[in-house]
Amino acid sequence: MKSLLVVLLLSATNALAQSPVATGDLSSKFDLLESRLAVLEKENAQLRRQMEENERKRSELLARVAQLESKAKKGDALRLAEILPKEESEKKTFFEKFRREMKSDSDRASGLWTNPEAWASIRKRMTSYQVRQALGSPTRIRQSANPGVEQVYLYEGDLNADGEEERGFINFKDKRIVSFQSPH
Repeated sequence: MKSLLVVLLLSATNALAQSPVATGDLSSKFDLLESRLAVLEKENAQLRRQMEENERKRSELLARVAQLESKAKKGDALRLAEILPKEESEKKTFFEKFRREMKSDSDRASGLWTNPEAWASIRKRMTSYQVRQALGSPTRIRQSANPGVEQVYLYEGDLNADGEEERGFINFKDKRIVSFQSPH
């Protein structure tokens, strides 16, 4: 029985393969595939050209940026030479003042606590959360040995570039202000 079924299947397959409809369908499918392949190859070639063009433009831009950066560095060096004092003692003073100004700028940018108006809003019994909203984060937090004070928020920095740090503090007991002093 099995051998008869195999013979019938083979003869049916052979008859279908030799029929004109089946071979016509195959040739039309091959033609369709060939045309789709030609379109894909054409699109691929266009994409390659675009990629090569983009890479060329990118290389040109990188070269232009490098050229502009080298010009800028030369210009910066010339401007710096014009600003710097000639005498060594004047240079030392200049750089010391410059260092203090940079530190002061950094300290002034460290939070709202550097603004006197922010300290004007501080009142006794405010919570630590309210203080952080009004002044920002403290520069340091420490625990206190004083039994009337549990925690101290310290706000420190050279706010006026005079070389001396201004200090403000807020003392807390039970997470509420018990005393404070503004750095201004």
